[in-house]
Amino acid sequence: MRAARALHARGGEDDESAAADLLAAAGDRQDAAEIRLRQVARDIKKGAMRSAEQRLQNLADQGSLPVKVAIERVRLYTLTGEAGRALAVGDVALESSTGADHAELCLRLARAAIVVQRWSEAEDFVARAGRPYDPRSSVLLADAAHGAGRVEEAVAHAHRAVERSESDRNPEVLCEALCIVGRLARLSDPAAAARAFRRASQVAAESGLRPWRVEAELGLGTVEALDQEHSAKLDHARDLALDSGLLIQAGGAELILAEQTYVAEGPRALAAPAQRVLDLGAALQSQYLLATGKLLLAQSYAMPGRERQVRAMLASVEASGVPAPDTVAMAWAIRALLPLLGHDLPGALVLLDRFADGVLGHAPAAPLHQFGLWVLLRTVVGVNDVEARAVFRQLPASLRRANRGALRYAEAIAQGRQGNRDQAEASFAAGEQDLSPVPYLHRLLRLFTCECALSDGWGDPLPQLRVDLLAHEHNGDEALAKICRDLLRRAGTPTRRGRGDASVPPALRSLGVTSREMDVLRLVADGLSNAAIAQRLYLSPRTVETHVSSLLARTGCRSRYELRGFLDRLTP
Repeated sequence: MRAARALHARGGEDDESAAADLLAAAGDRQDAAEIRLRQVARDIKKGAMRSAEQRLQNLADQGSLPVKVAIERVRLYTLTGEAGRALAVGDVALESSTGADHAELCLRLARAAIVVQRWSEAEDFVARAGRPYDPRSSVLLADAAHGAGRVEEAVAHAHRAVERSESDRNPEVLCEALCIVGRLARLSDPAAAARAFRRASQVAAESGLRPWRVEAELGLGTVEALDQEHSAKLDHARDLALDSGLLIQAGGAELILAEQTYVAEGPRALAAPAQRVLDLGAALQSQYLLATGKLLLAQSYAMPGRERQVRAMLASVEASGVPAPDTVAMAWAIRALLPLLGHDLPGALVLLDRFADGVLGHAPAAPLHQFGLWVLLRTVVGVNDVEARAVFRQLPASLRRANRGALRYAEAIAQGRQGNRDQAEASFAAGEQDLSPVPYLHRLLRLFTCECALSDGWGDPLPQLRVDLLAHEHNGDEALAKICRDLLRRAGTPTRRGRGDASVPPALRSLGVTSREMDVLRLVADGLSNAAIAQRLYLSPRTVETHVSSLLARTGCRSRYELRGFLDRLTP
């Protein structure tokens, strides 16, 4: 025992482990377990989650200090995204817990309930804890009220939590309180939100609280993305979360990054982000992440000709149980893409209205780009559009740059219909500036705005439509390209689809080779890859692949190498 106390007094991690082993061997399991629990707390603080879990599993197997071990297991499982497991472990220990341990366990369970969006259950756990002056109680009540949409109540609890945690000099609780203050401020004052998140990140870094540093960096990234439509902080926070085993935070980052990918690059680019979300959902057994990953896949399929895949994926989401309200709303927004890309704007609006019904009354809803699409489409179709724009201006979602750009376009359309050409063109120019960081969404929204400009006689939409047609074709967005061609034809500016610039030698013309295939053949002969040819000719890589396959079939060649030789023989 004397040796154990000496080792423990030295304070090194190896010394503590040796001291705990000596105490356990001498039969003093309680003191040994206390040392192990302090090691667990340090592991969690620095983000060593796997080490913490192994220690806790060993303590649970030994049956030492069961309630205290349960408290730490609830904490660990909640941090690593296994909130359901945390609730199950805590419920088992709750009835046998007493005094301070009972209060601590209730507060830990309240946090787990918040992660799985059981707001009233979280509030019940806080009440059972009976610690109204503990700053953690205020933090948890703020989070629960925020999740339930009671924003003013949440703000009051959050600021009370900051004051109390500063008085208690508890950096971990202060970080948590500052992060909830940041999330709430983000709904109306991004600058104040950034200040709260920056302070939380600084406190976390100074105190070695890696989980809260991840949380604060995620918050900073979301604020930055509101104004810039991208933030390197989100990528960094995602990677830091993955390195630390904080999979729930990594999942949150992946969802935001997937949204950014879509608005910048379009549906085809969503497949990889969707798979990453699904992988995290499977690792965490999180129904929310699994459902959201499937929604992202459905969104990646949303184009003419793939309706069956979209409906099958949405049916899989619905079959997985009762989805969260934001999940249901997103499903309606994805359904709207099919008629939208088929140029059935009234049909798309009916479905987007269902999306809006699910999220407009929920203040903490994420500032998804579909809010902007909804207000634009309301204005294009002309259904209660004045009211829609007024409602939209009051939404937190309007703080996002892309959504602000959509509103500018909607205002341009309304002004153009009223004959205010100068105002319409000024609003359109402002929308152009706001939407510049999101190329795919920019072209999508501009297409329908230019359609209104053509109809109502303002601006100069034809040159823009011609430029965008090339971009649609280059990106492989055939549905948008078709709408664009139809608009140009309607305006008396016909387009030539698939016509190339090269003349076709008689021998190749007799085989049915077109001028566009001849363009491709010459670039194949120059040694360019399909991707490089696509870039040179403003085609999609898939279209180039089709042309190469056609050339192989028409000429009887078996490879690109033989195609080069075939052309060389024709043009000595």
